[in-house]
Amino acid sequence: MKKIKFALFKNLILSSVLLVTIILLTFSWFTQNSEASADGIYIQCTTPPGVEIAVVEPGTTPKDDDYKTGTFTLNAEEIEFLKSYKLADITSNGVDFYKPTLTQGGNSASPEIGSDAPWEIATPNLHYISFDLYCRSKSAVDVFFTKNCKFDTKAQYDSLGGSVDTCSHDAVVGAARFSVFDTEKNLKFLWIPRPDIYLECDIDKVPTKVLTNQNDVTGPSYKHNYYTVESDNSKIYHENDIDKTKLVTSTSVGTNDYVMGDDQEILQLNKKQADDSEYYAGHVTCNMWIEGEDSEARRALMDGNFSINLELTI
Repeated sequence: MKKIKFALFKNLILSSVLLVTIILLTFSWFTQNSEASADGIYIQCTTPPGVEIAVVEPGTTPKDDDYKTGTFTLNAEEIEFLKSYKLADITSNGVDFYKPTLTQGGNSASPEIGSDAPWEIATPNLHYISFDLYCRSKSAVDVFFTKNCKFDTKAQYDSLGGSVDTCSHDAVVGAARFSVFDTEKNLKFLWIPRPDIYLECDIDKVPTKVLTNQNDVTGPSYKHNYYTVESDNSKIYHENDIDKTKLVTSTSVGTNDYVMGDDQEILQLNKKQADDSEYYAGHVTCNMWIEGEDSEARRALMDGNFSINLELTI
């Protein structure tokens, strides 16, 4: 089906915005016993005419009254499955999420990669944020996250860079990741939303300063490194091997404004919910985490604040 784009300025006709604001005490391979509750999380949605959306716990089938239209807000108190959320040290390829055993050092920490190291499978909405996004419509449409999707920091951009002693801890957004996969757990895309931010360390792995306006697409900020755990419990390190057609890195569209850059298809609503249903429907799973293998996942940037702005269109 031909994709139709719509302007997202004064007129929000046939556009959809999903806003998740996350106020977090983040941690990394650098910290111990840190937690972040879901108290600061809310989801604000504006649905396009004729399309209804539902945000539910992964594996849950939404009820009719879970679907909403118009503009509405859900906060953490209304989202039961987020109440136990405690952000944790994890690593992921966008589909499989692991919480490693860490060895703490003086200036750094690292995953224990021996075959007997007891790594956990990370728990959604305990160690990272995960939700199923359902869409339904009375006509067959394709649904996209638009090129305008972005992660914003609470602090002004000018305060993100500089010495780790003076820069805003919101620079932790550089380690944020967002992924979408389908019902068969096929990765739709893995997004590095803020590759413009890079935490530089000295030879002893001590964080020294945060660099901003990083635009070298071959540089470390534009790479996604992670671990996976094999069936024999061996740990495999992956260096920037995500399928390039599925790795999305934000691009600059003006002064200090980084957006997804290209529309990303997430759903084709071409099947009815049931033979007697009036709705075409489908869903994907969306995930947000702080990647422990990223440079900005450091103790030096704890207490960071950022928001996720996801725009949907058909």
